[in-house]
Amino acid sequence: MAGVLVVKLFGMEKYENDRFRDYSDRIYQYSKNTNRFFALGEAMTSSFTEGICSIIVCLSAILIVRNRMTIGEMIIFETYIAHRSNGLRN
Repeated sequence: MAGVLVVKLFGMEKYENDRFRDYSDRIYQYSKNTNRFFALGEAMTSSFTEGICSIIVCLSAILIVRNRMTIGEMIIFETYIAHRSNGLRN
């Protein structure tokens, strides 16, 4: 009886290969989409934090020129912002 089962399984080899290929393709597409979304999220987070830091540097420069902020205060504030933005990235 075992020989009959083997013959039946060999007869369905193409079907099983197609089924396996379909399942593998679905897993691949899911993984590809997941990686794409993670990459997009990372890019958006990095762009946001870099944009905020650029705005803060520009505003700090204006305040320094107007003698409302010292360079030391700007450095302390930028260090604080850099520390906080590293939390967003991680």
